[in-house]
Amino acid sequence: MASTPYSDRPYLTEEGRRLLEERIGDRERVLEELRAAVHEPGRSTDTVESYHRAAREIDHLRSLMEGAGTVEDVPDDPTIVELGDIVTIRLDDGAEETYIVVHPAEAPVEDERISSESPLGRALLGRRVGGTVEVDVPSGSYRCTITRATRREADAGTNDA
Repeated sequence: MASTPYSDRPYLTEEGRRLLEERIGDRERVLEELRAAVHEPGRSTDTVESYHRAAREIDHLRSLMEGAGTVEDVPDDPTIVELGDIVTIRLDDGAEETYIVVHPAEAPVEDERISSESPLGRALLGRRVGGTVEVDVPSGSYRCTITRATRREADAGTNDA
């Protein structure tokens, strides 16, 4: 992939940032519930491990969000697939699928979001609309054509894709 404005630091969509803030809130509630259990006599090692795992996830997400730029602040080129774009692809069988290419931390938030580090995300980023890409997956490979790439509006809901 060619050098992009995203090379020097992570970038998140505004919607992804909001969803990650919600995830932090959820993890903080879990952490609070586990905090009491960690101090109980006879606690399990699973409880202690869950507590530390939740704390690490919160720290990681906060650090990511503090250092991340916002995708919507980077100029859009509608002819090239970029981070934060809503991308429509056509598979060889004619089926069309639409995804939002996002930072890996945003990807597990919704099914329509794909990680920029996934096989499909890597194949799409930096490619031109109208081009055909080869996607290497563990079971082999497949081809798809990029039919559209548009920047998501900052205040748009996730159901617009």
